Amino acid sequence: IAYEKGAAFLRTIEVTVGRERFNAWLKGWFARHMFQPVTTSIFLADIREHLVKGDAALELAAGVGPVSGSGLSVRLNDAQTAPDQAVPRGGAVADGRVLDRDLQDVVNALWAAGAEAISINNLRLTAQTAIRSAGEAILVDFRPLSPPYTVRAIGDPTLLEPAFVDGAVGRRLATYTSLYGLEFAVRRESSQTLPGSGFPSLRLAKPETP
Repeated sequence: IAYEKGAAFLRTIEVTVGRERFNAWLKGWFARHMFQPVTTSIFLADIREHLVKGDAALELAAGVGPVSGSGLSVRLNDAQTAPDQAVPRGGAVADGRVLDRDLQDVVNALWAAGAEAISINNLRLTAQTAIRSAGEAILVDFRPLSPPYTVRAIGDPTLLEPAFVDGAVGRRLATYTSLYGLEFAVRRESSQTLPGSGFPSLRLAKPETP
């Protein structure tokens, strides 16, 4: 797999389904596609037919398929103040703006609170998703996002909300609203749908040597 992220993706599937089941699929993959060109759609169809086989729990764990249910939505937005009135809070770009570390903290806190699936601005997150900054832009899996940022989490809202809001991240972001003017809101959702993340492009694979 080109790049470490692709390898980590396959490792996540292996851990989820188990080594025996994963190895059986991998051997079958080589038998079915030996000496053939492979596209993402071919890889997707094969893994769904021969490994996932309608296993909803596996698709949820890998984040490849859409998921619906109740949960929370967390909205973050930059401070609506003039640049000369913004209060800096450290970092290269921090005068009342939402930072990549803010989104990282929200996502990590939601996972810790029991979220089953999470998206940011309609981009599904997985165990390999990177949230980082590039200049003044925030990138999620190398895709630039613009504020406001809406983080959606699937899970029991009666458990997610108190764990998140009363936790360290929720309290800190609530403090930021008064100190720096950031907009921060949490809302229970009775129904919402998160998109699937899809599969990475398979470019090269080989069996692991003993």
